Amino acid sequence: MRRHKAMIIMFLLLLAPLAGLSVWAYYLETQIDAIPRFEMTLDRPDRPAAPGGKAQTFLFVGVDSAQAGGSFRNTMQQVEWPIGSFRSDVIMVVHLAADRRHVQVVSLPRDSWVPIPGHGHGKINAAFSLGGPELLARTVEDVTGAYVDHVVVIDYAGFEEVSRIVDGVPVYLARPESLAGRMHPEGWNDLRGREALDYVRQRYDLPGGDFERVHRQQDFLRGLLERLGDVAPRDPVTGTRLAGQLSRLVAVDADLTTGTIRSLAWDLRHLQGEDVRFFTAPTSGLGREGAASVVRLDTAATRELFRDIRKGTFRKWEHEQDLQAARDEDALP
Repeated sequence: MRRHKAMIIMFLLLLAPLAGLSVWAYYLETQIDAIPRFEMTLDRPDRPAAPGGKAQTFLFVGVDSAQAGGSFRNTMQQVEWPIGSFRSDVIMVVHLAADRRHVQVVSLPRDSWVPIPGHGHGKINAAFSLGGPELLARTVEDVTGAYVDHVVVIDYAGFEEVSRIVDGVPVYLARPESLAGRMHPEGWNDLRGREALDYVRQRYDLPGGDFERVHRQQDFLRGLLERLGDVAPRDPVTGTRLAGQLSRLVAVDADLTTGTIRSLAWDLRHLQGEDVRFFTAPTSGLGREGAASVVRLDTAATRELFRDIRKGTFRKWEHEQDLQAARDEDALP
């Protein structure tokens, strides 16, 4: 339960680093103000309709600036997106219910073969490389039927330092694995520094392919947020270091102002761990497009999942997730 309860502070820690801890209010306010912001225009005639009330949907995108060889902050603030920058390794759609008491997180496999507006079909993570947050958000809206209110981009390369600050991120390894040149046993391991980054970056030699990559990303975030929740509130010095580091790892759309983030943090204060649900978009297995291995996203089922999330009738999908996992495993070569 502690691992799931830690996820309720996802927004506090990734949108507004430690914003709920008023002892550092002034310092944290300056850190939030310093977060890079990018312009984004999603309005178009065929855009999905916005839900009524206060319900909001966030698109979380994880990139790896170290492997891309570019400056995260500089790239995210470019007026015109530099084509070829940063494919998105992590794509999560986070729906915040109007009552602010329920959150649903849906992961979209990065290798999902989808139509990308203006670019034909391609892997969904290519949309970010071709057109940045705006093109990826449009692609996600078209595929899921969800209205995206805000986009949050996270630089995974910086988690190397974050994992050191919190003295390791707990993850469960299903099998012995070599990370940063050191063999780690099956079971629970505290990963720090390059080990943590290698775990997040792993793209090859995963028996479950893209499906397993999604689970690893979710597990790493759970472990990181658990450790953040344990360390930050009782250690002001570490909390201050984390606030500075995390603010350098995040970029948000220009409409996500400091005031909006502060208000959001306040709205989420009553969330309980059991009110956060995790899903992976429905798929029909793996396939090939030319030389590339791709994930076949079940678009109709994915859109149905998001419709049910908007209506609050998503409970049936929790059982479906277990069936989906079995189908994904059977589809592996």
